[in-house]
Amino acid sequence: QGLGAVQCLQQMLSFSKSLLSLNLGDNKIGDRGLELIARIFSENQPRLMKLWLPNCGITGESVGKLFYALMNNAYMTELCLNQNNLCH
Repeated sequence: QGLGAVQCLQQMLSFSKSLLSLNLGDNKIGDRGLELIARIFSENQPRLMKLWLPNCGITGESVGKLFYALMNNAYMTELCLNQNNLCH
């Protein structure tokens, strides 16, 4: 759960061709976990199409890093960030 979950998923997200959607909702990954996810997207091109991150304890600062990492991603079609404090 939380940041540990993201660290365990890092290799799978980097190399998986079959994982198309991932729901990490209600896991307190925080900004550090989201920054790890952003790094995966900037260093690789995972084929993940849907990423759900509701109620994960993330803020607008780390979301900006994720958006930047996703700018050249051709696969992502759905991103859920509900119930996070994105104004800080």
